[in-house]
Amino acid sequence: MSILHSSAFDALNARLALRYLRWQLSAGHEAANDLYSTYKSIDVTKVSEEERIAYAWAVYSTKPRGNDPSTVLRFDFSTPTVRFLCDHDALLELNVTTLARGENEVSVATNWSIAYRVTSEWRAIVGNDSKVGEHESRIRMLVFDFEQAVPVRMPTDSWFNDNYVERHLSTYLRNLQYGGRHVLFVPPEFDAFTLYSPIYFSLSDPADEYGKAPEYPLSDINGYTAEMIDQYLSLLWYTCSFIAREHKDTQAIWRASLAEFRTWKHKDYSSDWHACLKFGAAKVQILCSREVVLHFPLSAVTFYQKDEPLQGDFAERDTPDYIDWTIAVVVKVTANAAAVRVDASSGRCSFRYSQFTTAPKPEHIEARRALIAFFSEQYINIVGRSRLQYLFYRLQEEHIRAGWGAFEESDGSWWMLERNARFGRATILDSTIRETKMCGFDVVVAVSQNSINMHLRNGLQAIRDFFPRWESEDLVMDVKSVTVRLRDQRKAILLVNIVDGYMNALLNSDFGLDKETTPVQFGSCSIAFEVDLAEKKYNVPNKGFSMHEIYLDVENAELSAAGTNFTLDFYHGDGRGNVQNTLIDLVLKTYLKSLKDSDVHIVARVPEYGINSSSFYKMTSMDYFTYAPGSVFDEAESELSEGRSEAMLFVVGMTGKHALPPREVFVPSHRWIVNASSSFSQGTFAVAGQTFNMRLNALLANINKITTLACTNARSKSATVEDMVQQWATYSEYQDRPCAWSPIGHADADRYEWKYIQKWQFHEEGTQAIVRGDYSITCSTENLLELPDITLLSNGSLEFRMSGAIKLRIASTANDHSWSTESTATWEATVSVKTTGQGAVKVEIADTVTHPPPKLAGFRRTSANMPDAYKILQAHLPTKAQFRETLKELQDLEGPWEYYWPGGPDTFTLCSPTFNADGDLLFELRRSSHTMSRQQRQFSRSTPGGRPADVPQTKPVANAAGNTESRQTAPVPQPTAPVPPPTAPVPPPNAPPTPSTTSTTGLRPEVGRRTIRRTPVGDLGL
Repeated sequence: MSILHSSAFDALNARLALRYLRWQLSAGHEAANDLYSTYKSIDVTKVSEEERIAYAWAVYSTKPRGNDPSTVLRFDFSTPTVRFLCDHDALLELNVTTLARGENEVSVATNWSIAYRVTSEWRAIVGNDSKVGEHESRIRMLVFDFEQAVPVRMPTDSWFNDNYVERHLSTYLRNLQYGGRHVLFVPPEFDAFTLYSPIYFSLSDPADEYGKAPEYPLSDINGYTAEMIDQYLSLLWYTCSFIAREHKDTQAIWRASLAEFRTWKHKDYSSDWHACLKFGAAKVQILCSREVVLHFPLSAVTFYQKDEPLQGDFAERDTPDYIDWTIAVVVKVTANAAAVRVDASSGRCSFRYSQFTTAPKPEHIEARRALIAFFSEQYINIVGRSRLQYLFYRLQEEHIRAGWGAFEESDGSWWMLERNARFGRATILDSTIRETKMCGFDVVVAVSQNSINMHLRNGLQAIRDFFPRWESEDLVMDVKSVTVRLRDQRKAILLVNIVDGYMNALLNSDFGLDKETTPVQFGSCSIAFEVDLAEKKYNVPNKGFSMHEIYLDVENAELSAAGTNFTLDFYHGDGRGNVQNTLIDLVLKTYLKSLKDSDVHIVARVPEYGINSSSFYKMTSMDYFTYAPGSVFDEAESELSEGRSEAMLFVVGMTGKHALPPREVFVPSHRWIVNASSSFSQGTFAVAGQTFNMRLNALLANINKITTLACTNARSKSATVEDMVQQWATYSEYQDRPCAWSPIGHADADRYEWKYIQKWQFHEEGTQAIVRGDYSITCSTENLLELPDITLLSNGSLEFRMSGAIKLRIASTANDHSWSTESTATWEATVSVKTTGQGAVKVEIADTVTHPPPKLAGFRRTSANMPDAYKILQAHLPTKAQFRETLKELQDLEGPWEYYWPGGPDTFTLCSPTFNADGDLLFELRRSSHTMSRQQRQFSRSTPGGRPADVPQTKPVANAAGNTESRQTAPVPQPTAPVPPPTAPVPPPNAPPTPSTTSTTGLRPEVGRRTIRRTPVGDLGL
């Protein structure tokens, strides 16, 4: 390891390498002179082109034009020189001693030079020759591109243009490259202990030079001009300055690193000196297409001894030691159509380009050296990870319809695509939405960025104070739109697009507002803020659920330079930068704050139910994240060429008692949103196939509970014989017993059955004949379920057909009479899930119960006082209300969807049901015609000392001047919340009920006996 400081070693290594290259050019020129002295006595027509190129470093003659020897130009060169403008581009200087014309070599000009910018690339020859050593050897070559050399300095005399000298020298350089003269090399590495390190030619200038400007800087990188980059850096600096003055937490130290920095806050900093640095806005000079110089102006530099900041009574000095320094750092960059990205690891301080107008005091010379080393080795990496990832980044224009301009009556996309498919066209859904994966989650909600923007627009338009004109004490502006651009990692960009306006105050040097005597007019601009998509959860009393709110965290918004743009007509006059900063400050502190106060910042509300909830669409645990393809620099180029997919907000969750998987297991995809050409999709709601099927079976099994009877009473001759039987659904002993359908034939059958028979028997005998006989009650149920292929739902409808027979028989065989009576009722129920002409879900439930008159038979001796089986069965038949209540959960699929609330006054409705390849049930979310007022959208929060929902609340509301005043609002009515379905049946023990036996008094009790036996003949629920 070198004992030199890394930056000092890099600079020395670069100067040695440059010297080595110059020696090669000098040696090449000397060899060319020797060759020419040999060839000059030979007739020039007999010298080959290759031989002429061999001595071209010394002498070069052009070819005659049209065999006219007077057009020949002869160049005599002295030794060429090379130096580097950066690590990649060199300045090649051709020194011409004589330029002569024609056969007589008439002198045209003497002792002049021309300089070219030439790009270069590293190549290496690697070998492992035992003669060299038992190690790898390497020759690193620098390959110059002479063919693309660009002249940057040339004579301005008329002879230069009249003789087309530039064109001839371009041909000369191409010939040099053809002859291999464009390749130079640095010292070969034949030693096993060679200190190999990258060579930074930008550090090859003399060590004692500083305050210099780069030579021949470029005006742009891939179309991004230095002015555009400086404007972007100015916005970054403002963001950091705002954080530095508004936030004092530990995290703010790094987020404000482009505005101020204290080295003692950085744990990896080691030096005998610490420094407090305060910055102005950084500026850039473009060295080449791959490298720039970043100038960091230091508005205040204060040095402290190493241990001074660590003392308990330490206080920073108000007066800095230096106020006029600029530290220059050379960094590599990568540019594409989306941005210019910084390679922070390549940063190194350039003493040559730095400015030290005030020389350091003797005691601070070592402190300045430590500061320069800190910039080279640490600071650029710190800001590169936090703020300075890009020198320029602009949000790309969306390639899809923006939600702000979409029509509210948009009918979605899926039904249009499916309609086209019915006319013989291939459906897009087969290759998109039907290829989605739920990755183990029970419920997935994917909401498009367009949808979020449409609901944001509707929310703003519902409150006239915000759109289209906003007025406050210091700011009046006309707002064109407010839109959201989702980013990855639960972040978003909030763009406020302003038409024009005026301000009554401007920021001073301390970032306070000073009133202006005349309004400051400004023009159109777009101001963007980076915000987190945050979440808060609160209980909703007496509703059975808690509410998750996903919202734009505008309270902690930070300016986003990527989306902020001030047009050329924004402001004409001095102090444009201060006008921009003041407008940003006022929009952030007044306009965004008012959006929050009016709940416009809320993106979604998602109810979360208790774990005992058994619905297939009620989430009992949830998580959320954003998906923004193309928001990463490496993806931007391909996304732009292929057409960007739409960004989405995903909400994933589980139902019942299922544990929530980590959100990282979910693999998002652009397939979750499908946009038709003339409309856009709000989003997708999906339920896992297994979850849906399990719950569907449980719902349909509840039909068996209301159509199955059980014997409940042993009083054979009571007047209230209707109590002899009850429905399973209402009988406490049977309510929790399972009654699932069983497949007929095989597990994948589409026909299912449910059978149950129960016989209750009463036996009586004794010494008297009158007490001899049997009394029995038999209840039987046979039900049938026809379940068609659920994939038929994609064709427009799905029907579940159920039917069955309920039979009740009561019989007696007493000695004095015998009789029997029975009654049978049949029922049918059909659940139809249909789609309307435009895809909306419609659930219809049709049921009929047929109950013919009773049948009496088997009288013996005299007529008996028989119970009426018809009336008993009639009293316990399922009602239409029971059918509908049992299947109500399916009917919740139609109408306004109450299990995901978008922002704004709108609600969703489910449309275009379909299934993906895994059998998961998917619906397209579409805007419902049902809207809610803001008061209806406010759910009361459970907070300590909280306000009941029916008590008027006081909220700050912006008045016409922009100030906030307390205003009492009307009591907030409770929103209509979905009623949780009954909890899932809990399987009871499999053992049948224990038969009961009782004794009663007779004429001869010691002889007579009476037994009661309830005998389940069979539980045939197969």
